[in-house]
Amino acid sequence: ESYASLRAEAGRMLGGLRALGLAPRAVVALQLLEPQLLLRAVWACALGGFPSVTIAVAPKLTPQNAVAAKLVAAVAHLGARHVLASDALLAPLEQLLPASVRVLGVSTLDAASVKPDTPDAPPFEPCAEDVLFYQLTSGSTGTPKAVPERHSAVIAHIRHSAQDCGYTQEDVTLNWLPFDHVVPLLTYHMADVYLGRAAVQLPTAEVIADPLLWLRTMAEHRV
Repeated sequence: ESYASLRAEAGRMLGGLRALGLAPRAVVALQLLEPQLLLRAVWACALGGFPSVTIAVAPKLTPQNAVAAKLVAAVAHLGARHVLASDALLAPLEQLLPASVRVLGVSTLDAASVKPDTPDAPPFEPCAEDVLFYQLTSGSTGTPKAVPERHSAVIAHIRHSAQDCGYTQEDVTLNWLPFDHVVPLLTYHMADVYLGRAAVQLPTAEVIADPLLWLRTMAEHRV
C-alpha cells in the first residue's frame, strides 16, 4: 500500500469516527484481525486526536480467556468508551464488554463516513505532550500497564535512533511480530512513516510455521 493510499483510507475511516461522535482525546481500543486495517485505524485515530491502544485479539472472546481479560482490563483502566473491531468480532465483543462500551465495526465506519466528494475536515493538531497511542506492557508481573506514548517522545525516539544507527529513507524494513507488541508499531511502522521508508509485513503465524520465510523475504526485498 502506498503512503498516499494509507493517508486516504485513514482519512475515510476518520470521517466515520467523527460522524459517530468521537471527540479528540477519546481513547479507542483496536480489535482488528487484518494488519492493513489496523494500520489504517492507527492513523485514523492519530489524525483525529484519538489515542489508540492495540490489543491482541483473543482466540476466544470470553471472560475466562486471559487475552480477553486483558482487553477488558485495559478498556476499564483507560476509560475507553469505543472499540473499533473487525466485523466478525462484533457479537462476541458486545457480549464480553460492558454496555457502556460501544463496539464499532469497520463496515459501520464505511456507512457513517462522509461522501467521497465531501472535503476532508482538517486533522486534529496535537500538542507535543498529547498521547499518540498507549502501549500495554506484557503483564508478566501482574495486570498489564498502559504506557502513554506521546507525540514528542515518539519523534525523539525515531530521530535519535536514525541518527545513532544511520537509518535513511532508502532502507527497507521487515516486521513479523504482532502489532500489540511495541516493536512493530513504534520501532518499525512509526519510524517507517516518519523517515519515508518502504516496509514489508509478514504474518506472524507464517514465520513461526516456516522460519526460513523470514530470511527468504529479507533477500527478496533487500531488507
